[in-house]
Amino acid sequence: MDFTDFRSTTNDSSARVENYVGMIHEYYKMVTPLYREGWGDSFNFPPFGVTESLEDATAAQERSIADEGGFRPGWRVLDVGCGVGRPALTIAAHSGAAVAGVNISPDQLPIARGLAARRGLSDLVRFVAGDALRMPFQPGSFDAAYVIQSMCHAPDKRAAYREIARVVRPRGVFLGNDWLCRDRITRAEYAEYIEPICRSWALPHLISLSQLAEHLAHAGFHVSELGDVAERGDMTPNWELFEAKSRSLADRQEQPPAVRLMREAVDSVVRAARAGMFLVGYWHAVK
Repeated sequence: MDFTDFRSTTNDSSARVENYVGMIHEYYKMVTPLYREGWGDSFNFPPFGVTESLEDATAAQERSIADEGGFRPGWRVLDVGCGVGRPALTIAAHSGAAVAGVNISPDQLPIARGLAARRGLSDLVRFVAGDALRMPFQPGSFDAAYVIQSMCHAPDKRAAYREIARVVRPRGVFLGNDWLCRDRITRAEYAEYIEPICRSWALPHLISLSQLAEHLAHAGFHVSELGDVAERGDMTPNWELFEAKSRSLADRQEQPPAVRLMREAVDSVVRAARAGMFLVGYWHAVK
């Protein structure tokens, strides 16, 4: 898929669902270097504590996943949509659990494996290619699973949560956080604020917090905690950092497609977040 085909796909909500695999491959092939340069190796928005840096805040969010999930040595834990692997490595090092990261983007896997080798964690963390809708694992393979802002890429989120339930053992833990739109958003608000995010971030669509709760229950999870990550810290620094990144990208002398796309993506999230239409939701559930 070249850039013209990519933009034709992302501009059509139906095409984003039908061609999500090729769309996501092309997207991360273009933007992974920019992500790593401008945001680091944890591709997510964390809640900030007072005086925390981005590095500190993302690491704290990752450690909190391990702590809240009760991960410990001997456990097998699944990271669904692992990116270039920094969260999985932080969680494994912090908890002692063995973590398997699954990623639909093949270009990111060598990066993740290289990071694991450099941190001496290759025996504890492994990374495999796979689609969250059809993961290459047997039923009940994991004691726990988590998501850190990756299920927004799934074209059928209800099916994705059912698939996660399939590979988690009975009474296994599933927790995490993800990109959402606000509850009771109108069709006009969705078109104005959320659709630009989907177009520029290669997302089929976004669901709301109440829809997330319904999908988790339908998959067979008992949800004990559900809410807005902003309840756990200050999300504003993310948008301030993004505004600075947008200015930095605009100042680049060369504006290749990936840079133009990232400027559009950054601006769309900031605009929707500041309008209260976009949020990051969290949950804790047990199968």
